[in-house]
Amino acid sequence: MLYSFSSFKEEDLLGFLHSGELNEHITDVFREFHELSPFVQFELIKYVKEKSVYVDVHVLSKVLGTSQKTAEEILRGEFKFFTFPAVSTQGFSQMVQGMVIKDTSQRVCNVEGIKRHIKPVEDLLKSRGLLKDHLSVFLNSYITGKSFQLSLALSLLTEKVPDRFCFTGGVDAKGNVQAVDNIPQKEKACRSFGKRLISPVSVRTVDDIVDWFSKPFVDVPFVITKERGRPNIGDFWEEEHALKNLRHFHEITEEDLILETGQLEGQKWQEVCIEFINRIRRLDSELSDRLRLNLVINGPTALAMAFGILYSHTRPFRIFHYSNSEKKYYPVDVSNTRELKERVKEYIYTDAQLESSDGEDLAVIIRGAHHDPTGDVKAYLKKEGISADILVLSPKEKEGNIPPNQLKDIAREYASHIQSARAQKHYENIHFFLSTPVVIGYLIGVAFGHYSNGYIHNYKSGYERVLSLEFLRDLIEKA
Repeated sequence: MLYSFSSFKEEDLLGFLHSGELNEHITDVFREFHELSPFVQFELIKYVKEKSVYVDVHVLSKVLGTSQKTAEEILRGEFKFFTFPAVSTQGFSQMVQGMVIKDTSQRVCNVEGIKRHIKPVEDLLKSRGLLKDHLSVFLNSYITGKSFQLSLALSLLTEKVPDRFCFTGGVDAKGNVQAVDNIPQKEKACRSFGKRLISPVSVRTVDDIVDWFSKPFVDVPFVITKERGRPNIGDFWEEEHALKNLRHFHEITEEDLILETGQLEGQKWQEVCIEFINRIRRLDSELSDRLRLNLVINGPTALAMAFGILYSHTRPFRIFHYSNSEKKYYPVDVSNTRELKERVKEYIYTDAQLESSDGEDLAVIIRGAHHDPTGDVKAYLKKEGISADILVLSPKEKEGNIPPNQLKDIAREYASHIQSARAQKHYENIHFFLSTPVVIGYLIGVAFGHYSNGYIHNYKSGYERVLSLEFLRDLIEKA
């Protein structure tokens, strides 16, 4: 050999490596493994594994100080990457990348002093039946200490953690997360790379992380109220650990889960809808589309229907009904929105009356409270010059005091009645007038969706048009 690969500038050597120009000389490059930096060592191992480039096992075992069997396992074994922040003795922070190969006959690491810190992770994995022998770990930078252990362990325990998170912390054989130094500097390094750091400050065990990110759905409480403190989240929600995880993992506070509307007038209706969908989208994004909303609405049913339209995707949710007489919240669970949208064959709980006209619109009057709004709606339609068929939907009994266990069935039947009316005649616009519990309004919004034109009207000393379905559709369709 006429030249030394270790004398090349790193960027030049890596350029030759990734272009494939060193493939025929790769064994010679490995002969100088210990003269190369951890960064080049890491890239070298990564390259030969990803490209399946031949390396003489005898040479590799010699430079790594292992048996030929272990060298063969390193070359042929499956591998995973992990990333973690590190701070040098000079105070320089960086993101370090690692590669781990499971079940090698010997424990291997290219960075001196780190091999002994791999053992607790091995013991943890063995206790869970996830490892038989040892781990071989290659890092692309010199580090000291054990702060890489949490990231290493998680890379082998779960594949559910999004890439935007990174971790620092020690780990013992039982999965307890142990304290490490320089967390503020590491957090700064993570943020500079657009990542969020999870550290021993916010978690106690690896299972705290694995369990949270492995949940198919994450239950999140959300309050919409016209006045602060009525209700509070604690009035209907007991899962304190969920609030803690939202705060620690996602920087979502209780304030983010309470939407205070104040008095709704004019443009405020639209502004509140925009704020609602923005908050839901943030929750969806943070939770990687695993959000299961647990909703309480203290406000007008017209707004509840609008929110139902905005939330009308297929994921499950829960909305709470408050019984004034019992001073108690009742959950109404929807496992899939299709159960609200399917046509009903037999109407057990509701009646429908359709009053035809020569108009091209449909006015839907939804009853369920003590007040019968039909007269007021007809007067309003006449005043506004709206010629419309009128569909009056009402419960068969107990109007004004609907049992909580019937709310979902009544909403499903109401939605089916509306579908039936629309199937008989094309309507240019559909006008909604709601005098019913907010839960039913919300469920009808979910079932109805956003594909029709029309308006939602609210009663306040008289009816007024407050939201158009086109506006809600535009909010949904905006990227």
